[in-house]
Amino acid sequence: MKIEMITKWIPKAQIKIWLILGSITAVGAAGSLWHEDIPWSWLAHLAEALCPPLFIAGFVGLTVDTFLKRELARDVFVAAFS
Repeated sequence: MKIEMITKWIPKAQIKIWLILGSITAVGAAGSLWHEDIPWSWLAHLAEALCPPLFIAGFVGLTVDTFLKRELARDVFVAAFS
């Protein structure tokens, strides 16, 4: 599938946001699962403390933010034209 076809329906800015939030979620999940395998103790403690919030932030950004934007746009439209 060509990039032009994807960006025809989805704005490029939205794709960038999804890529960034997906990366944050992946780093958070990987760090949460494998922080014991990091050879440096200071980095293992840092990953143990920071990766779960990164995962949660990325997941919330990918799911809840998208639904809230759609709901807000729908509410504004209904309020403006009713």
